[in-house]
Amino acid sequence: LDRAGCMFKPCTPFGSVELLKRCGVQLEGKSAVVLGRSRHVGLPTALLLGQENATVSLLHSRSSEHATKMLIREADIIVAAMGRAGFVKGGMVKEGAVVVDVGINPVPDPSKKAGYRLVGDVEFEEVKAHAGLITPVPGGVGPMTVAMLMVNTLTSSKRRQSNPLLRAAEAEGWEWEDDPGRRLSRLSEIEKRRRRKMLRVREDGSMDLRREGIAAAIASALTAALTLNAGPAAAGLVDLWELIRLALPFI
Repeated sequence: LDRAGCMFKPCTPFGSVELLKRCGVQLEGKSAVVLGRSRHVGLPTALLLGQENATVSLLHSRSSEHATKMLIREADIIVAAMGRAGFVKGGMVKEGAVVVDVGINPVPDPSKKAGYRLVGDVEFEEVKAHAGLITPVPGGVGPMTVAMLMVNTLTSSKRRQSNPLLRAAEAEGWEWEDDPGRRLSRLSEIEKRRRRKMLRVREDGSMDLRREGIAAAIASALTAALTLNAGPAAAGLVDLWELIRLALPFI
């Protein structure tokens, strides 16, 4: 997830940080707490916030209760992604804190057709009375995850457009239309030409090996014909003539 080498940012952490930035939340120099250290959400979110120069604390199931409550209470930004329904209570956050609830937990609810409803890691009604900004569940980070998936898809397409194959096409003076179908067909033509060239190289290498093998066989037969007596020598000459006849198409 370093700035230079990151291929794609994970969609949910990417969406969470982008949501904060789009809402005008200042990240640089702020105290941020990430609840949860999963590879998919917690750790990448902490890294992305660190890239924005926030001071990040990563809390998890092995963190002490005292440290957890103290750090949450002092945090300017709280990202809850631990998978524990209603873990963050209203009295745990300071006034004006920004709360991003990434958790999604099913809890029984007979009034729902499915028999359950989805809630986050934050007690929404309690915390929203103290928070400056808070995301709901569902409908908060989820749509941002989808949006960032589209961003990554677009980024992937742009990188694909700048690949060596396309540069080769441009070097040949090809002009690209807006029609993706025609563009793909032209790329296919270049790719076919490249593969035919590679096939010719392999065939040429194979032909060289066959020529070397035939030359070695001819040399062996000729040596036998010259060193043996008349009877075997005649048979050796016949073998030599047969080898030359077979070799003519390849020489």
